[in-house]
Amino acid sequence: MSSTSASTARAGAAPRLGTTRLAIVAALLAVYLIWGSTYLAISVALQGFPPFLLGALRFVLAGALLAAWPLLRGLVPTARELGAAAVLGLFLVVGGNGAVSWACQTIPSGVAALVSSMTPCFIVLLDWSLQRRSRFHPATVLGLLSGIAATVVLAEPFADTGRYDRLALVVVLFGCFSWAVGSVFARRMPPPRSVRLGTGLQMVFGGLCLGVLSLLSGEGDRFDPAAVGGSTIGALLYLSLFGSVIGYGCYCWLLRVAPIGLVSTHSYVNPIVAVLLGWAFAGEVVGPRTLVAGALTLVAVVLISYTSSGRRIPGPGPAASAFPAEVLAEDPFAESPALADLLEPGEAGDAVEPSADALFDSLDGALGTPLR
Repeated sequence: MSSTSASTARAGAAPRLGTTRLAIVAALLAVYLIWGSTYLAISVALQGFPPFLLGALRFVLAGALLAAWPLLRGLVPTARELGAAAVLGLFLVVGGNGAVSWACQTIPSGVAALVSSMTPCFIVLLDWSLQRRSRFHPATVLGLLSGIAATVVLAEPFADTGRYDRLALVVVLFGCFSWAVGSVFARRMPPPRSVRLGTGLQMVFGGLCLGVLSLLSGEGDRFDPAAVGGSTIGALLYLSLFGSVIGYGCYCWLLRVAPIGLVSTHSYVNPIVAVLLGWAFAGEVVGPRTLVAGALTLVAVVLISYTSSGRRIPGPGPAASAFPAEVLAEDPFAESPALADLLEPGEAGDAVEPSADALFDSLDGALGTPLR
């Protein structure tokens, strides 16, 4: 990479030629709407496909699209890269997305989105346990308690009627935990030479595992091809092409031209979009309980994001890939030969490249919501 290119990567406050505020706003709105709508798309697709089969088809297709170009250019994954993709695919795709897809059979898509947004709580707890910190920031504790309260409000453990399926809520929480484990693992793994190839392999491996789960769980016996119509196929293609490919591309582009604080707002907006879309297009009820739980969830995510370890913790979002700022400046899916120098944040309000820790954190599950 030339010195000019490197300098461009470091000029975080000055986006590359052709980048306009309108383009940034458009990309941010795309991330808000696409990632927020994946929950509703899952609910629609489940009308024709069983959950594990749906995940298998979705991620094998999306992963093949992402990995095709680097493979055609002759980039052969190493054994280490294949191993990393297998581990992350298991935790992020199978554990994270598989759990959410299964739960969306019995709970509204908006509720699944609200519970899924608690992923940062699990990341904080895992980070704290692994690094053996002595105590939390008081605001972080308040955020964790707010998240627990949101789950209790949704589950209503002392109510016999009018509550959401408790087992489904527990399964979504398990998916959050699995996603957090995968995110923590990803932070400790060496970055792939190709972000596109690494992410694609994660999706393909996870999709194949979901296919095996589909067979073992007997979904084939319950699957009725006659139930697959235009809307369910459209939802499947939307999840693969928009959720896992286009949304991810917009997110990566934003990381290199916009302040990371602005990009991180998708963690707060996506659950709101999911609830509103479920209400508007699927007839999902948005009552006082959902509103209270949503408010508590937003409080939890905001407090944890801005106080935990002095770094912003990501919301649920796609495959945890770590790549340098210089690579992002050239091409959001470019091949990265090594972990390059990452810049520290500048003055507040500047559109600067994130520091290494902030970038890794923001990408812990960068495919998270689109994977959802």
